[in-house]
Amino acid sequence: MSPSKLAAGISLGFVLGIIPFVGITTVLCAIVAYILRINMAVIQLVNYIVYPLQILLFIPFIKLAIYLFGVNPMPYPIETVWDRLESDFMQTIGDIWLANLFGVLLWLGIAPFLFIGIYLGSKYLIGKYHKE
Repeated sequence: MSPSKLAAGISLGFVLGIIPFVGITTVLCAIVAYILRINMAVIQLVNYIVYPLQILLFIPFIKLAIYLFGVNPMPYPIETVWDRLESDFMQTIGDIWLANLFGVLLWLGIAPFLFIGIYLGSKYLIGKYHKE
């Protein structure tokens, strides 16, 4: 595997692995790896390694997106979500879905820059230690 392909697998695994949409990263990474002909093991390994980071960044992505876009799809404190689910399930699910959508939009805005930074850094390190 070339240093470029390995760096791409690492970068894509990281960037796709932190998308604030829990439950889709494995399938997303598999599709991207297949389309771009990137080593499936590398992209999935990095995806699984960054899973804790995805969970850690989930709420901050959503809160920052709500702040930046100036919208509030969840006009109630996050602590009351369980109570709201019991009282108005469908409306609460819709609010959560919309808030999550804004988090994904924010992720889409930073993903290319994050990819480039990780790609260049990992390609440099891999190239430095790669033996032909």
